Amino acid sequence: IEVTGTQAVFQHGVSNDATVNGRQLVQSGTSNRAVVNVGGSQVVSAGGIANGTVLNGGTPTVQTPNSRANGTVINSGGVQTLTLGASAADPVINDGGVQTVIHQGAAINTFVLTGCVQNLERGLLGGAVATDTHHSGGVPYVYERATAT
Repeated sequence: IEVTGTQAVFQHGVSNDATVNGRQLVQSGTSNRAVVNVGGSQVVSAGGIANGTVLNGGTPTVQTPNSRANGTVINSGGVQTLTLGASAADPVINDGGVQTVIHQGAAINTFVLTGCVQNLERGLLGGAVATDTHHSGGVPYVYERATAT
């Protein structure tokens, strides 16, 4: 997907092995093994699923209502935002990567490695939740009404 390009994956649609330098929209569809580079973004919403996404920087990746991200790898400059009830299972946050969880988002079985950040914040719609988080030198920030276990 070129810098000015957009790929839309709608209901029951599937995208495999996309290299994203522009924008990938996953709305009720599935994206498998996308690589999001600097300047690229991936927006997963309306029950969409992103499996095995690798974030190599660029515009923050946003998961929105009822969507899921499974096995995301967040590298230096990559940002994953979970909001409005979205969830991420088994993400790995590497050196320089950031994961922000707000507005009832949930991060499950996260690996927070040296040099990275995990933010858990309470938004207007309620707190964030992180369960089964594994820290190995990374920095977790847990704000008011957020929960980390």
